[in-house]
Amino acid sequence: MTDFDEALANRLLDGRYPCVLTTLRPSGDPHTVVTWCSRDGRRILINGSDSVGWMRNVRRDPRVSVLVPDTEDILRYVSYRGEVVDISEDVDYLHMDAMARLYDGTDEFIWHRPDEVVRWTVAIEPSFARTYDPETPPEIRRGPTRDGR
Repeated sequence: MTDFDEALANRLLDGRYPCVLTTLRPSGDPHTVVTWCSRDGRRILINGSDSVGWMRNVRRDPRVSVLVPDTEDILRYVSYRGEVVDISEDVDYLHMDAMARLYDGTDEFIWHRPDEVVRWTVAIEPSFARTYDPETPPEIRRGPTRDGR
């Protein structure tokens, strides 16, 4: 196992997996949310509006962490530490609609209201990246999860 598997990282960032974003509150306490994400090369892209706390946090302090777990095996994941390097208006919700197609299978974001709500595409430049993909010994069989699967 290596510390970074680019193919795994790209598969998770390009797929329909939850993105766990942690920002820093004014007090210094962590603020963690689950959101959607995509990528542009090495940069991680997340979308938000001014009404969400994490957006206010990154405007004040750009340091963040991102974790994207594989929902088939949550011990398989990619994690990043980095900084927000760009916040651009998501004109006509182009980025948000693209993520809605991936995550929801819809042509546009369910709350598509560009005339009423400004959305922003937030670009994160990683300074640290790690993947984790443990090999499960063949003699170990995973039991059902909490929901019975």
